[in-house]
Amino acid sequence: MAKGDIDFKKLFGRPPLYKTAEEMEAVITEYFEQSKNNSGKYQPTIEGLTLALGFGTRQSLHDYAKKEDFLDVVTKAKTFIKSCYEKNLYGFAWAGAQFALRNLGKEDWKDEITEHQDRKVTEVTIIEKKREE
Repeated sequence: MAKGDIDFKKLFGRPPLYKTAEEMEAVITEYFEQSKNNSGKYQPTIEGLTLALGFGTRQSLHDYAKKEDFLDVVTKAKTFIKSCYEKNLYGFAWAGAQFALRNLGKEDWKDEITEHQDRKVTEVTIIEKKREE
């Protein structure tokens, strides 16, 4: 930024909720511990994590991941949530876990239908013969 330019993000933007990655990591760890069910199985979700962090939308979580200091913390949290869904693939509720993984990790989990068609073009010329009378 050149001298005299106005940084509108600082002027109008909301101050960040977390100043350090360690602050955020403490809240994430607490959320994961609260996401355990009675049998000790973790059941975190991206939306639950988003709310626990005090964000109104998951976009805020993605925005923090763009900051170099927070990238590792956010990536590890998302990876942990995906691993919890992956563990559900072995159980009775595999369809819900499969759906969540397809939507959370579009780069890793996707259905792909490949269709191959061979097209052959055959040219047909019809020559009309005149009948001789």
